[in-house]
Amino acid sequence: MQTLNHSSMRGNREQSSRGVQRKPRGPRRPGRGLGSAIVVAILIAAPAATRGQQADPSLAGQAVRLAPLVVRDAQINNIEAFRMLVPQGWRSQGGVVWMHDRSNLAAVSMLAWNPDGGEALQVYPSINYTWSDRGYYGFPEGSNYLGNIVARPLSPVQYVDQLLPSIRPGIQPRLVDHREMRDVAQTLATSIAEPSTRKTVSAERIRIAYYFHGVAYEEDFYVAIAYTTSPVAPGTTLWTPVRLYSFRAPAGQLNARSDVMHAMVSSVRVSPEWLTEYLYVVQLFNNRQAGAIRSAGELSRYIARASDEIREINRSAYENQQRTYDRVNRQFSNYVRGVDQYANPYTGNTVDLPSSYRDVWVSESGEYLLSNNANLDPNVGSTVGWQRMQSTPLQAQR
Repeated sequence: MQTLNHSSMRGNREQSSRGVQRKPRGPRRPGRGLGSAIVVAILIAAPAATRGQQADPSLAGQAVRLAPLVVRDAQINNIEAFRMLVPQGWRSQGGVVWMHDRSNLAAVSMLAWNPDGGEALQVYPSINYTWSDRGYYGFPEGSNYLGNIVARPLSPVQYVDQLLPSIRPGIQPRLVDHREMRDVAQTLATSIAEPSTRKTVSAERIRIAYYFHGVAYEEDFYVAIAYTTSPVAPGTTLWTPVRLYSFRAPAGQLNARSDVMHAMVSSVRVSPEWLTEYLYVVQLFNNRQAGAIRSAGELSRYIARASDEIREINRSAYENQQRTYDRVNRQFSNYVRGVDQYANPYTGNTVDLPSSYRDVWVSESGEYLLSNNANLDPNVGSTVGWQRMQSTPLQAQR
């Protein structure tokens, strides 16, 4: 594989690693990583578009219909884990993956793609890593130490370079561009701050080009990595990709398609019920009951016995956490280009949708229709009611 890790990247790595500083505790105990692994990495993921990345209006002329996709978790009684908007006709696979031997326990691994084109959105599972300059006796590089993989800290572009052979085997990637997202790194570092820890965040958009089955593709990777050190564990670094997803499309079409894919990621909403159940599982693991719930059946039975009191405590924690992430999302919104915020007249909620369409409609069933055809009225011949949506200035949401 043609490495992306050439010398020009090293200087950028030195600059991008100087994020906001906070201070860690020692190695993270199992189950403490979901806030970073799923809520930050997905709920906050979408507004990572880089300034100046504009869609090509000539490729945005066709109407796009977005419908809700519900992703369920088979290991938690098949309840809804999260939902998101996807274009009509797109397919998807994957969802929540459980890793009982990892400190974050659960992550998202998912692909959504257009079977009639070449566009795809892919979310990669977040993995927690640890590194000690003195080493961990009996735990060589690549081994699992307290639920974290022993590995030297990498920059975002180095991480993508390491990831590519497993996710795009056989390609010969060429680095087209990579841009630091310092505002994104700043906001993420603030959102994951913990008392008595020192944290830095490096965030980049990395574009590569390659041929696959004779077709030329471009792909943007959005990567943000958090690095944590602690005065109580000198020489030790805990690091985690808190954002890791990519958009790809046939060469020359990526900018035009990215606004829709940004809207897809921005629309992700984690189910409160799922998160409260997850937090209950975290408590089980922290109470050393992990050995009893190695299978999906056992996990479901333990969750079914969870008391309403525990669930109510966790639900309150979710609501507090969600309010924090919503504030972070609003800060990100001004960084987005190609996405506007619209008010849903049926629910009163807001949603980020591509700004390259003049008319935006929403149905009673929660579908969205984006069009530049002034003569298109989805109410004509429809059994479902549609209303036109109005954009909401992002500045007003701050």
